[in-house]
Amino acid sequence: TPELSTEETERLDHIRGSAATLSGLVDNFLLTEALDHGALALARESCAIEPLVDDVVQTLGEGSAGRIQLSVAPTAASYYLDPAMIGMAISNLVDNALKYSPMDTPVELSVTADDAEVRIRVADRGPGLSTEELENMGTPYYRADSSLGKKGTGLGYYFTQRIVEAHEGQVEARPRDGGGLIVEIHLPKVSSVS
Repeated sequence: TPELSTEETERLDHIRGSAATLSGLVDNFLLTEALDHGALALARESCAIEPLVDDVVQTLGEGSAGRIQLSVAPTAASYYLDPAMIGMAISNLVDNALKYSPMDTPVELSVTADDAEVRIRVADRGPGLSTEELENMGTPYYRADSSLGKKGTGLGYYFTQRIVEAHEGQVEARPRDGGGLIVEIHLPKVSSVS
């Protein structure tokens, strides 16, 4: 739209951003309904782990991606999972870690795998959560005290938990020594689509 003035272009960008936010909220509510009614259908396929997490980091944007300390071992690992759903689960955790930790601190994203499972770990240096807040994580629309003044719906961790459960896995969150939070996804290794 080269014929638009700067002011009109900014207004159009704002409208597009608002429309994308609304579309995202509608998608989130529809996904919540599907999760609540056991209607989440996984599209498992053989998926290389390193490119999957690389894609998640790249979608965060340049500024946020620069804060991510990424490690994947073994780098050539492939597993049967739903890459879109697992990508969303990882993105939710990384997004939260970036949002709630100081801008000058890194967020660690590590993936390790063995013959039994894939472990995806997100660790930050944010305010962490109290025991009560940790117990309430995964409750739809629940937001911890540290979320006051921050954008969010209280659905990210819930989505992550349900997506991981649909893969017969588990999510666990715990305080990090020295401050912050560690969230781990444990996905059992599946050798082929059943």
